[in-house]
Amino acid sequence: MKEKKLKIVWLCHFVNDELNDYFGIQLDELSRWMDAFFSIVRGDSRLDIHVVAPNYWTNEDTEVRLRGITYHLYKYHFVNIRKLISFELVFSKERAVQKKIHHIIQEIAPDVIHLFGSENIGYSCGIVPYAKNKNVVISLQGFVNRTQDKVCFPRNIILNYRKRLERKINTAFTVFSLSAIAIQSGEYKKECPNIKKVFELAFPTTIPQYNPDIKKQYDIVFWGRVCVDKGVIDLLQAIALLRKEMKDIRALIIGKVENAAVAQINSCMRSLNLQDSVHFAGFQRNLKEMYELAQQGRIYVLPTHFDGLPGSVREAMFLKIPVITTPVGALPSLNIEKQCIVLSEVGNPEKLGGNIRRLLTDVKLYQELQENAYDKANKVFSNNDILNQLLFMYSQLT
Repeated sequence: MKEKKLKIVWLCHFVNDELNDYFGIQLDELSRWMDAFFSIVRGDSRLDIHVVAPNYWTNEDTEVRLRGITYHLYKYHFVNIRKLISFELVFSKERAVQKKIHHIIQEIAPDVIHLFGSENIGYSCGIVPYAKNKNVVISLQGFVNRTQDKVCFPRNIILNYRKRLERKINTAFTVFSLSAIAIQSGEYKKECPNIKKVFELAFPTTIPQYNPDIKKQYDIVFWGRVCVDKGVIDLLQAIALLRKEMKDIRALIIGKVENAAVAQINSCMRSLNLQDSVHFAGFQRNLKEMYELAQQGRIYVLPTHFDGLPGSVREAMFLKIPVITTPVGALPSLNIEKQCIVLSEVGNPEKLGGNIRRLLTDVKLYQELQENAYDKANKVFSNNDILNQLLFMYSQLT
């Protein structure tokens, strides 16, 4: 007798090349780990995956099935959540988004509803009507409410909304999934006060190919979302301080500068006179080429203000690029057994500069972090168990 497929709704957001090609519109990648999830479940005969997400391509209600996955893309109610040009609509249209998502989910009639992230203004609110359902699980990477970011108008409106939404959802629901490292850190217990069940579910890691023959041309490399939240301004200020004693210091920043950060980053570059020290390589669509470019940097610096367990940190560990980041989310748990990364205080360019100087000059520490992080990455960040983790979790919810 043929086994019945489990019908699963994934409530999330993403941009990938497959949908770019389908619509003929080239958008920058968003939530690359989500696309990795698609690859893991695609073709599995036990799962019927329905992805419910905002339509960032045409902003219309569209349903399309590609390579075994059905995408239910809906018209969302703000032009671009990253531009912050219509933040007032975040509040006035929340119910409209909920209604739209609720209609789609009712039509699908899933066995399990799986939300990825509880703080996103474009889709997370769609889960709220299902607070009493027993077939709902929420996957978390980090907590916006733990951010130490001090932001100004109008960004503070968006941040406060995200905090409120995250708090509302994490309090109302009782079943969550987190990575083993996030579970070990125990941070979720404070943010999810009514939790009854937590499943272990790793977030997929894009595993890059380490190439020891690539010549180091930059002291510092950064890749990811180029925005204030990721600490890019802190990094630029730290480089300016370091340049007083390390005149030839060079940094490479890979990624598209987000619209909301363009003016601030340009102003910072001019006022600190960093044009000769910092090179912006822009968004790199080809991952292989991006990783080769990244390996030109001696250390990876991510002074993020809030995060979970960033994919870029995991990637740097596989590339044997020592990491300096901040003690937010699950990042401190990477140092529980052995030191794998350097943790620097959030929003403190002076201390960040000191940690960069130390790592660039301490050969023993540099080599220890290379090996410790590489070993840790290979032990902890395997994608091999993710499908089994998903199947087990869904079986427990049906």
